[in-house]
Amino acid sequence: MTAAALPGEGTRDGAGWTRDAWLGQRLGVPAWRLDPTVPGWADAMAGVLNRKGFAYARLPTADVGALGKLLDAGFRVVDTTMTAEREAEGLTPSPKGWVRFAEPGDRYAVRAVARRAFRFSRFHLDPAIAASTADMTRADWIDGYFDGGRGSAMVVAGLPGAEPSGFLLLLGPEKGTLVIDLIAVDESARGQGLATGMIAFAAGRIAGVDRLRVSTQAANIPSLRLYGRMGFLLVSSHYVVHLHHG
Repeated sequence: MTAAALPGEGTRDGAGWTRDAWLGQRLGVPAWRLDPTVPGWADAMAGVLNRKGFAYARLPTADVGALGKLLDAGFRVVDTTMTAEREAEGLTPSPKGWVRFAEPGDRYAVRAVARRAFRFSRFHLDPAIAASTADMTRADWIDGYFDGGRGSAMVVAGLPGAEPSGFLLLLGPEKGTLVIDLIAVDESARGQGLATGMIAFAAGRIAGVDRLRVSTQAANIPSLRLYGRMGFLLVSSHYVVHLHHG
């Protein structure tokens, strides 16, 4: 349903530009992440974009000036990310199944869910990226957690007597805020309260959590409705832009 920043970062390659080795390996071309808040990023653009590869950036929707420069350089908007928050207390859903923290043996079931459950990630929304490649980025993200490189906790859920059909990957809490990094429920198990059950479980079982934060795509109407029903309120919005060059 959602995703935050990509796992794995590389080295600086000009003001505001960072090589993303993790993503480059999956796309098969060099990849760069741009931070438009770093002074000089536009001047460094030519040095990056004269080489074959992929570049992306995330910027506030109010930053129309930076967006114009990126569009002029050939970037295209693939996603508008909506971020919402709510207090951690007061969540009392009753899922029609079980919920618990993930165990090492859940890895392959969770990876399978991640590989087939997403439709609205920025990679799935980019027509220049094959659906199979987009699916693999979600599955590989799960490997990052089980290998110890991504996330602070994971919650899984399933229908009675079945293996995990949903997962919730978390970051933090940091300064009391727990971030929903990635969440999905297999299509066959949706509508059973598993997503809300996992979120409530995490809020109640992880120490030091005062607030919950989640980001999802404006195109993902089912997720926006879910978070609205749960009492999440919008706090920010960002454009996500991609450029396939060379």
